[in-house]
Amino acid sequence: ETQSKPSPDASVVARTMARSSLLAARGNSGLILAQFFKGLAGATDGSQAVDSRTLTKALRLATDAAYRAVPDPREGTMLTVFREAAEAAESAAQEDLVEVWDAACRRAMDAVRRTPEQLDVLREAGVVDAGGFGFAAMLAGALSYLKGESDGALIVDVPTISPEGAPGTGPRQAAGVRSEFIAKARAEAWGYCVSFVIEGQQLDPDGIRDRAATIGKSCVVAGDDRQVKVHLHTMNPGEPLGYAVSLGTLSNISILNMDEQSRQWAASQQSQKPQEAAASSGATQDLARSGGRALPLVVVAVVAGDGLTKLFVANGLGACTVLPGGDSMNPSTGELLAAVEAAPAASVIILPNNRNVVGTALQVAALTSKAVHVVPTTSVQAGISALLAFSPDQPAGSNVEAMGAAAKSVRAIAICRAIRDSRVDGLPVKSGQVMGIVDGKLRKVGDDIAALAIELLVETGGEAELATIYRGAETSRPEADAVAKAVMDRIPGVEIEVVDGDQPSYPYLISVE
Repeated sequence: ETQSKPSPDASVVARTMARSSLLAARGNSGLILAQFFKGLAGATDGSQAVDSRTLTKALRLATDAAYRAVPDPREGTMLTVFREAAEAAESAAQEDLVEVWDAACRRAMDAVRRTPEQLDVLREAGVVDAGGFGFAAMLAGALSYLKGESDGALIVDVPTISPEGAPGTGPRQAAGVRSEFIAKARAEAWGYCVSFVIEGQQLDPDGIRDRAATIGKSCVVAGDDRQVKVHLHTMNPGEPLGYAVSLGTLSNISILNMDEQSRQWAASQQSQKPQEAAASSGATQDLARSGGRALPLVVVAVVAGDGLTKLFVANGLGACTVLPGGDSMNPSTGELLAAVEAAPAASVIILPNNRNVVGTALQVAALTSKAVHVVPTTSVQAGISALLAFSPDQPAGSNVEAMGAAAKSVRAIAICRAIRDSRVDGLPVKSGQVMGIVDGKLRKVGDDIAALAIELLVETGGEAELATIYRGAETSRPEADAVAKAVMDRIPGVEIEVVDGDQPSYPYLISVE
């Protein structure tokens, strides 16, 4: 924008940068960064040049504007880096622009290093704040240019943090997101990242910010009485847009699917770190039994849900690696390959545990020098039964045969809600209705989750000896226990076990044996 509208006047250039950065901002960090340029525009108003006083004032104005733009300011974010850079510039009390910029830059990078101490999510992920680091890197590039050391292009190391999640002394780990956090991020429902500009008359940025905070999360709202930029995260993008259009004309509308972004981001993280990909979802390879040595045979299982993950690891006899995945987040061939390559064995058995993953799993053998076998499990329930038949001391062929037989002995029931009107396996289904699926086929449609689960269990488990109910993330334990009791009352003698699966999307997954 400044190249298309060149000017020798610093205030003109700063105003151009402020407007273009606001309109182009994407996400929290982009909109907060726009506040820096807004501060610069305010500080240079009427000035033809930028000096140390201008920079100091710009950082203070930017900090104040950034804190106002967020309904719930939190330390350990980009806001902290802004504030500490401003405080450093004010403390420097120097006339030389380079010296003040240097003080602000050093303090900004130091603030970035300390962000995991202030924000739990950063400590959990094992990283520093990304927006704050981006701002510090921008200051570093400008400082390098001001000193005549480069044209502004330089390499800036990402701060590393200790294994405990905070910068400090002791062993350091390379910058990168922890595998457990990647898996957790994949399992979360993120919704949509929505941003837009409202243009009108007598707009009230503070009032718009308050209203946006009731509609979504991660809100950042900035602007003036004629132009306001809004960013927020929501499950229903139509709601904030409907509100905004009542205030003025909308432009620069962006709606991004964060669930898809999360999946792609997780895949890229795991492809960058193949040794960690197999350890994601908190389901690390349990090598305690082998003392960290290579095993003769291991299992790679595709699973979603913390409870189910722990179940697979516990029943894997120290030889099961879990890769997060399932409906709507199936792992790619590359992710499966990375898990196989990272597995501590030359021979690997894959349990896809989903009909849509079987074909992907079958592609892996041709891409690796390891011996890869696939037991084509089409449900998590079948995968659990197969894993119970696994013996790491037996040859792969014997295991594949035994695990395949065990998987076929299970009837798999899945209860979920329809997300759209459709016709499935000959039955009409309306959005929001409860679907009862048995062995991959839609058997019944109803309106009550528990009632449909009980009905299908009674029908399917008439002569069964054991039924296991895996409670989903959206189902409480008392609700699951009530379903189990109702079935036991109607089928005397059947043994029913309730397990906290915590799987997404499915209130109940049930195995009948």
